[in-house]
Amino acid sequence: MRGVKTLLIVSAAVLVLAGCGAREEQLSDTPAAPGVENTTTDNQPGVDEPATEGQPEDAESGEQQGQDGEQPTDNDTEAVPQERTIKVYRTDDQLMELHESEETISYTNDQELLEAALAKLQEDGDDGQMSLWKPIQINMATVEDGNVVLDLTIPDEARYGSGGEMYTIDAITKTVFQFEAFETLDLLVDGGQAESLMGHVILEHPFVKSP
Repeated sequence: MRGVKTLLIVSAAVLVLAGCGAREEQLSDTPAAPGVENTTTDNQPGVDEPATEGQPEDAESGEQQGQDGEQPTDNDTEAVPQERTIKVYRTDDQLMELHESEETISYTNDQELLEAALAKLQEDGDDGQMSLWKPIQINMATVEDGNVVLDLTIPDEARYGSGGEMYTIDAITKTVFQFEAFETLDLLVDGGQAESLMGHVILEHPFVKSP
């Protein structure tokens, strides 16, 4: 009787062990639920990899910002006019002597400086001062490398006597040579080098500023 009981116990133990082994094998062969086991992102569908090569959008954006943010160059900057007080020479109505007066002009370069000074020279002054250059027609006024060239037409009313012609030349040379930028002055008549403006005083071609 005791031998039969022992046999039953051993048989039960063998069955239990066999059942556990089968259970473990079944669990290892059972496929995992979707989305549980594969947790890496190497091949996940729908996940975009960040752009790393070239990054063209950022480069284009940088170029656009560079173009929009360009600083203006010196050539794009408008010149600021400067004012200057100059000396202008006129005479009295009897052409007895030259009178010096001061005028204010505005200019941005040497060409404008020359033109502004000539414009003042052709204006009558205060207290009856008369411009000897008012009736003279200035056809051209240029300056290059410090050399001033004026092309003139002398009408009959601007043909003074010898004293008036001398004052006319003195007035223009003193007006032009007061500026450090101008070194020579050539007076042409109707496009050519004339011996004299009005027939009394010999012209130099060109007049040169005294040191």
